[in-house]
Amino acid sequence: MNSHAPHIDALRAAAVTEERARIRAILGCPEATDRYNLALALATETGMEVCAARELLAATPRERLPYSPFDDIPLPDSAGCN
Repeated sequence: MNSHAPHIDALRAAAVTEERARIRAILGCPEATDRYNLALALATETGMEVCAARELLAATPRERLPYSPFDDIPLPDSAGCN
């Protein structure tokens, strides 16, 4: 039996936890708003640090959402709604 196995398992678990936190931090940062596709790519396809990803996202134009035919439908007046 390998005496290093418990230590390796603990290191592996810590690395997974750290990577998940990095991904959550990138996807949840304010700079990711309206830049989700880029944020997702930076979080999952690179090892970029959170601060660098936030700087890149902030320097990138916001994504334009595709046009929807529902954009032309007037919304009902919300007066009186709680």
